[in-house]
Amino acid sequence: MKQIIKNAKARAAGFLKDARGSETVEFVASAAICCFIIMTCLLILGYALQCDALTHSGKQIARAIEVTGTAREDQLSDLVYELIPNASKIGVSYTVTPLTKDGVPSNAWHSASGRRIQLRDRFKLELRASYQVPVAATGSEVVYLTLPIYVRVDGQSEIYWKTS
Repeated sequence: MKQIIKNAKARAAGFLKDARGSETVEFVASAAICCFIIMTCLLILGYALQCDALTHSGKQIARAIEVTGTAREDQLSDLVYELIPNASKIGVSYTVTPLTKDGVPSNAWHSASGRRIQLRDRFKLELRASYQVPVAATGSEVVYLTLPIYVRVDGQSEIYWKTS
């Protein structure tokens, strides 16, 4: 038994001192690290592009509310799905809230049924979504890392609604 342990120690010491093939090991390790860095950059790029698309869409939706003076659910839903083609995949939700003169959220619609915003009344549009990054795949199951996306855009109505 002592002889087996002594031989194992000698082989381990010889393996650690032997420099043959070390360049290959270093190359493989460097290539693996480079691949990992490139994949990470691509995942970050995908998230950044999705954030940018949601921000741009939020500005377009807020502009549409400013110009029309209304924030009806059916119009906003159509606009969201038109501007964000993968809205159902990333789970986009939105809220439009009128603001007081001090910027405090209120529920003071000019017309609650039509969700109208009076001239120079301010509002905020909030878009929320979640971007899923695949982290690992085990057989048919995929483990995702869910990253939240939040966009807030303030606007001001440009339409005067006559009071009857």
